[in-house]
Amino acid sequence: MLASTREASPAPRVISAPPRPSDSGHEALRTELDALNEELRELRSTDHALRAYFASWGALVSLSVTGKLIFDFFNPPDGRVVRPPYFTATPLLLIGLWLVFDALKNRAQKAALEKHEAVRLARQHELRELLGLNEAPVPSLDDDAAPAVGLA
Repeated sequence: MLASTREASPAPRVISAPPRPSDSGHEALRTELDALNEELRELRSTDHALRAYFASWGALVSLSVTGKLIFDFFNPPDGRVVRPPYFTATPLLLIGLWLVFDALKNRAQKAALEKHEAVRLARQHELRELLGLNEAPVPSLDDDAAPAVGLA
């Protein structure tokens, strides 16, 4: 009975391997891949995205406090006389505007770096395909093969 089920089972899938480069081309591609791996170890666009995010929050807090100080100056609580907030509102306003400028600058740098990194990542993926480093293991369909851990 087992023999008949084995005969009826479909043939195993054959996955064609990518074409292998020649030995001299292989070394050049491997050197280029190693250089790309080293270069793309840290994505700098992520750093600029985080800086832009935190600068935006800092600008929001700084400009909100500035707005509250100016609002309280023109609408004092309990009718009291309030001193003009020149020494507190002006520096906070300047800091807030500087943070807005910094956030916009970091967002522009992030976008430029993302484009550059996307091209380099695509080249890295292409090199890995050419060198056969992205091959996914295909499970064996043989009944004699040992079962995977946890499936016994």
